[in-house]
Amino acid sequence: MPIISTAQSFSSGDQVTALKLEDIANQASFLTASGTATDGATLEVHSTGGYLLVKEDGITSNELRDDSSTDANRAVTTNHIKDLNITTEKIANDAVEFAKIQDISTAKVLGRTTAGVGVVEQVDIKDEDDMASDSNTALATQQSIKAYVDNSIPDTSQLLRAKCSFDGSSTNPSANTGAFNILSITKNATGDYTVTFNDAVTNPVACVTAVNASATNPMDASIHTINSSTVRIITGTNTSGLIDVIVHLIVF
Repeated sequence: MPIISTAQSFSSGDQVTALKLEDIANQASFLTASGTATDGATLEVHSTGGYLLVKEDGITSNELRDDSSTDANRAVTTNHIKDLNITTEKIANDAVEFAKIQDISTAKVLGRTTAGVGVVEQVDIKDEDDMASDSNTALATQQSIKAYVDNSIPDTSQLLRAKCSFDGSSTNPSANTGAFNILSITKNATGDYTVTFNDAVTNPVACVTAVNASATNPMDASIHTINSSTVRIITGTNTSGLIDVIVHLIVF
């Protein structure tokens, strides 16, 4: 079938004139598959060079071959795409899959530690229980953070196990606000008190101090007995004997 329409027709006996030949050249157009003239939407003649070229936005996906069963029959191949010619605007949001991203090394994540705006970099992930590298750019694993914290906590025998302050002059002394692991305080007699722990304390070590309840003079205070459940405290002076005082107790 013809692909060019001459825009001229001749009958038997018609003369071929110079005008008709000129019209054939000047009025000719390409035909579509249905035999009608093209509308100039996809092709045009270059204004100065005189050659045919594809118009801007003239080719759509309908004009590109698509054969999903045979990959070799697909129309556009890599070597037909100009270098550096695919821009960000041409990539749909969420279109780049993980498999299409450059491979990275083990124990790395993508980020940027270099100062200022710039390209993505590989950032180290350290698995060091002692944080020995002391890096200000690397990340740490959950396991190494836990191990470092666990190893940094002092022996539980060195931790505060109980504490309180109370006024021994009261008939029924009570622990002050902020007391810790104290169940009760019993006044056995003047200057003689038993403090009971809420939770048992293994191998307890205690320290006690005291001041006169009616003044600010320091007083003697001693641990009479101590076990995992209680501590007995004696307060007073050598000359005056047992005296009710304000007591401060800490237990390790």
